Amino acid sequence: MKLKQKAVVVVSITMILLVTLFLSFLRPVLLKESNDLDRDTAIGEVKRIENNIQSTLHNLGKINRDWSIWDDTYDFMVDQNPLYIERNLEPETFANLNINYIIYIDSEKKPKLQVGYDLDNKKIVPLQNDFYEEFLPAIKSRKY
Repeated sequence: MKLKQKAVVVVSITMILLVTLFLSFLRPVLLKESNDLDRDTAIGEVKRIENNIQSTLHNLGKINRDWSIWDDTYDFMVDQNPLYIERNLEPETFANLNINYIIYIDSEKKPKLQVGYDLDNKKIVPLQNDFYEEFLPAIKSRKY
């Protein structure tokens, strides 16, 4: 073999060995950093989602308190006057509050009224009679 060929072979083998050694040491470090970055990103997203949920719950709580101390709502819970529904539960109410349903529950945690609204199609929609039961565990755990 000529000297030039030997030099090419030696340089090639040396390069292959160096790349192999480099990757064998560097790969675990890169994978760990990549996993750490993925974990940190996922934790950040979970915190963002949790903050969004907490903010939504806080806003719904404010709406609930506002409506629950309103005299008209109190009177409706006593007399079930259909004029209350007509005047207060229009499609614009749901759209302005950005909510899909309202459920009125008495002190015995029984539903007095449940009204649904389709925000996308902007229309009142009927709810099944047992719709409120989906929320009973949360309702029963709350102290009013």
